[in-house]
Amino acid sequence: MLSGKASHKEILLSFVDRYIHHLSQPWSIRTRSIRKLLRHANIGSFEARLRAGAVLRPHYAMCLYYAALQAKRLGHRAMTAVELGVAGGSGLLCMSEHARTIQKELGVEIVVIGFDAGAGLPETSDPRDVKYYWSAGAFPMDQPALQSRLAGKAELIIGDVADTCPNWYPQAEAPLGVISFDLDLYSSTMAAFSLLEKDNVLPRIWCYFDDITDQPESCLTDFVGEAAAIEDFNRMPKRKVLGDNLSQARVFGGYPVSESWHSKIYIYHRLTHPHYNTSVYDRSSEAQLALT
Repeated sequence: MLSGKASHKEILLSFVDRYIHHLSQPWSIRTRSIRKLLRHANIGSFEARLRAGAVLRPHYAMCLYYAALQAKRLGHRAMTAVELGVAGGSGLLCMSEHARTIQKELGVEIVVIGFDAGAGLPETSDPRDVKYYWSAGAFPMDQPALQSRLAGKAELIIGDVADTCPNWYPQAEAPLGVISFDLDLYSSTMAAFSLLEKDNVLPRIWCYFDDITDQPESCLTDFVGEAAAIEDFNRMPKRKVLGDNLSQARVFGGYPVSESWHSKIYIYHRLTHPHYNTSVYDRSSEAQLALT
């Protein structure tokens, strides 16, 4: 009887907590209703819906759209997008859906690739992997079920990213333009950075780091996890050779509300890329600023 009462209390508390969270969001009920309507009505341009927050997983949508726009303005007919850490596969399926929508609008094919160990998070001995928070074996994949859903939409590459990423190369006609990092661990993220050093890439690669921030229990700082990996990547001697850097994006001018995923968007720049300085934004038609 006591356990029954405790269970009922826990359920009630959970409901109240969700309600408090819902009320505390920075968007009004009107804004949330409009977003939901636009998401289902699918009206307006993809970019307009993205800025309105009316797309699923807007972090994927933003990276894919602006990378595809860059690819188009550089004369490419295709580009590649990668998700690192597929787990159940909902993110990869969403990425492939956005890719199809963007292709229809911009005329750029997006080749979608997913990398995953398949058996959940790997065993690790590096304390920077936040082992006290991320457990080995967490987030396993139902590979047959996911493969059936992905048929014709995305390619799935199974194995340790330390082995698969260095030996994978984007198709010649589809340079790498997007990478979503959801590997959780410092060591896996460092291993996957080999993708950024491929020859066939766009001058600027849009990146999303899912675990750059997390719940208070994670105790994440710049000293561990993905943030530490980014810092160590930028310190590697090879950065001087390639003239490249991976940093947090400052691209949210015009967005009405700051959202949590904004801080997780990073952009990789390669200054030595032969097309780095090729113009991708024509300002010639803009009016002269008025003299006041």
